[in-house]
Amino acid sequence: MITIAQKNLVTSSADFTVNIPSGLSNVTIVAVAVCNDGDGAHTTLDGAFTFGGTNMTNAHPSGGLNSVRNSPYQVDIWYLKNETRTGNQTMHWGHHGGISSFQGTVYILESTDTTTQLDVTSITGVGSSANPSLSITTSTDGCLLIEGLGYANAPTANAGQTIDQSTGSHMRIASELTGLAGTYTQDWIASAGTRAHMLIAVRPSDGHVLIAKTAKGSSSSGVTTDGVDTTGATSIQLAVSSYHIAPMPTISDSKGNTYTALSSYNDGTERIQMFYVENPTVGSGHTFTASGLSSFASIAVAAFKGGATSSSFDVENGNFSTGVTTVTTGSITPTQNNELILAAVNFNAAGDTVSINSGLNVLAQFAPGSGTNFGVALAAKTLGTAVAINPTWTAGSVSGGMAASIAAFKLAGGAPPAAIGRSFGVIIG
Repeated sequence: MITIAQKNLVTSSADFTVNIPSGLSNVTIVAVAVCNDGDGAHTTLDGAFTFGGTNMTNAHPSGGLNSVRNSPYQVDIWYLKNETRTGNQTMHWGHHGGISSFQGTVYILESTDTTTQLDVTSITGVGSSANPSLSITTSTDGCLLIEGLGYANAPTANAGQTIDQSTGSHMRIASELTGLAGTYTQDWIASAGTRAHMLIAVRPSDGHVLIAKTAKGSSSSGVTTDGVDTTGATSIQLAVSSYHIAPMPTISDSKGNTYTALSSYNDGTERIQMFYVENPTVGSGHTFTASGLSSFASIAVAAFKGGATSSSFDVENGNFSTGVTTVTTGSITPTQNNELILAAVNFNAAGDTVSINSGLNVLAQFAPGSGTNFGVALAAKTLGTAVAINPTWTAGSVSGGMAASIAAFKLAGGAPPAAIGRSFGVIIG
């Protein structure tokens, strides 16, 4: 599963420094630039984008120094596979300079396929119609879509896309992790206006593919999630936040699956526990329920393809703290390379959100509700090399406490040795 280990956001086309940490594997660098400048002389590319002095590859279908341009907007996406360096590296955009409005994002992606080009030829679009969209058909499960959009009328993303950078009302850079191979449409809501648009798909290096995700909390007596399509999943993992004083909620789903419980961790109030099922019954309209009187439960779910379908669970740990905004999960060391790492947290400041480090990406979270539910979040990454990992969850506000857990699940068929790459990750195939 591709993870975005780092996003570097800038609003100037000047060179800047990116620091690549050690310990990453199968790394691809993707640089996206969106310009708003009626003077094309400023946005013209004088040369290749470079990273650490190495020429990147232009993702434009025509290659060379071509851009997607529809005055005053221009979009450029370049990438560098198999990055193995660590430490400070210089990002150079290649534009002529003096651009009136610029936004750039440099993604450091981990667990990408570093031996091939993009999964499919990049897709480009220009025009002036309302609700701009681009469709791309992936040939590989679990691709990461990355797009740049310049548009005249403040576009709003539809469900699925994560807006990684938004400068002013006209420029957007976004990403989305896909499930099974197929056609995906990245569409935006906006009135008619000039646009330049570009979309790529990055291919993963390993077999863990996120098929579906969801999270919800609703009442003190429990919760049922909205339905998702889990077709193709070979395992389902979920995290349940609840009130430690009350009995642990009963876990069920609409397909009749039976879940195996991992350990629970609590600080006397907040409790977190993960569950999993191998070879589940799957399909559309799949809902998940945590029920229990005065449990104040919330639930986060992720369904995956590609993991081991028997004896998949490897190791776990957990931790808790009170009156804090951070909590570590506790350290684990998987026994195999390329295991799926899942981290969960219970947090309790109404309306709050959380984030996590160590290259994990938050898949699903639901905020605490006043008198209704605890907050829950579930994050994941593929850990290329079997080394110790102890991520930290960070909340926006001090709450009564935080309880966290972490677990590792094996890849189907075991895992070959992983090559250590230079840096962070998302998919370019």
